[in-house]
Amino acid sequence: MPQNLDSQGFHPHFSLWLADPEQLRRTLVGHHDVLRDLLARLHGIEKSGSANHMLLVGPRGIGKTHLLCLAASYVSGRLPIPDDWTGPSKRWVCVFFAEEEYAGQDSLASFLLTLFTKLSEAPPLEALWTLPPNLRAQEDQAVVDCCFERLERFHKEKNKRVVLVVDNLQKVLQQW
Repeated sequence: MPQNLDSQGFHPHFSLWLADPEQLRRTLVGHHDVLRDLLARLHGIEKSGSANHMLLVGPRGIGKTHLLCLAASYVSGRLPIPDDWTGPSKRWVCVFFAEEEYAGQDSLASFLLTLFTKLSEAPPLEALWTLPPNLRAQEDQAVVDCCFERLERFHKEKNKRVVLVVDNLQKVLQQW
């Protein structure tokens, strides 16, 4: 029997980062402890004041992207953190980079320009995310310096942090 392509359930190119967060929450299987640990570690970073990096590594198909998308939904507030979990406060701005967005990310400067484009398009609007109009024409080091200066000011002035959720980071780094 042929599948009804007009049905709500058909996703020819299912993109987890576009999925309803509640659907992601309901379909998480076997990785609740990893997700809980990831959120608790963000809480720890927040409390200790030190910036850390977390890598989620595993074989293809085990649900890493699912976990990252779900974590991003919790951190951004699109899903409430379960009462019995420790998670980060609302002092985080979450930016998700899907693998399909990596084209043209050939340097740290181009990655940061894309980051600031994403930040400037997400509510709440923040004046620090609006970069000088001629910055794209500048040397890479000027772009990097400007972007990092604004990220540092954002943290200092707003007491908030930016968490980057990057799916398949190695593919970004391979282009650099």
